[in-house]
Amino acid sequence: MGQENIQHHHFDGCSFEMQFNKKNNTAKAISGKFNPMLIDPSDNLNTTRYTIHIDGEPDSVRRDYFGSYSLLNDDGINGDTKADDNVYTVEINESEILNDYQLDDVNKPFAGFIELYDQGNLIGKYNTFASIWADTIPLVNVYIDSNIQFTDHIVNMITPLAFDSDLIDHHESLASELYDVFDDNYDFLNFIYTEGFFQNRGHYGVKNMVLGIGLDTFDRTQNYGSLGQLKGISTFPNLTFYDGANRGYVHELGHQWVNFSDDTAMGQAVPHWPYSSMGSGIMGITIPGGAGGNFHFIILEYSGGFWGLFNDTNAASNGFSTLGLYFMGLIASSEVNRI
Repeated sequence: MGQENIQHHHFDGCSFEMQFNKKNNTAKAISGKFNPMLIDPSDNLNTTRYTIHIDGEPDSVRRDYFGSYSLLNDDGINGDTKADDNVYTVEINESEILNDYQLDDVNKPFAGFIELYDQGNLIGKYNTFASIWADTIPLVNVYIDSNIQFTDHIVNMITPLAFDSDLIDHHESLASELYDVFDDNYDFLNFIYTEGFFQNRGHYGVKNMVLGIGLDTFDRTQNYGSLGQLKGISTFPNLTFYDGANRGYVHELGHQWVNFSDDTAMGQAVPHWPYSSMGSGIMGITIPGGAGGNFHFIILEYSGGFWGLFNDTNAASNGFSTLGLYFMGLIASSEVNRI
């Protein structure tokens, strides 16, 4: 019996948050952003401002940049816009980030940890990443229609609702607004949030007509304003998690088909693969809590029925497993390797 997982939106990958023992304080970060959003090395600005929206009341909030510490404030001064609104601010010297910037940061260098404290105890720690403007980024034409602006590949929309609900709760209205302007020509939509929410990325299906992968067929395209073309939506709650050439992006797209198997061995690992040679590929394995993890090993059979576990030196470049490709309809069942 298949499953109709209306929102098989698992969130996995490299978490944007590390939460610790909160004791009696439940303060946690909701979102954070730089102002200006982009650091432009040519604009001659000395500082950029980072703000973080916190749910709760930590005793103190500080930034840790490779052992250099600075306090964030919510007092309405020193760069903070409004006092006591649970939005904490720190001003950062731009040269500090630019001096450490490397090409392999791909315009998104690490900008420090934001740490929440209660009575001297660390109760939450969050990664921050800046966005760097570079001359290698081409300028494009920007068009404006109704309440959106767009280029040939990107649409900008404003959605205050994101702060009042789960990010996916307003996808139907956003997609419908998009289809008021654009034709129904897209298999997948990516929602990317510039505010920078401390959540993980994920993917869920809008339509499935593929049999034999553990999902029932379903079609909710009408709810999103699509006439039937839309297959699924990927969510990237912050700019850092979105990179179309990144394995994480391809991983999320793979969750349109992988893994929803109700097989005894496979079902225990939904939505990733079980501990197996398949786990060293893009889709990885399921770790406690349901998030995706890496399994950089292969399992090989010796003579006499013995098996061995070996380090997979190619794990970083492995693609989809043959079973995953079969679920996607890209190869025949006869081409699937032994698991």
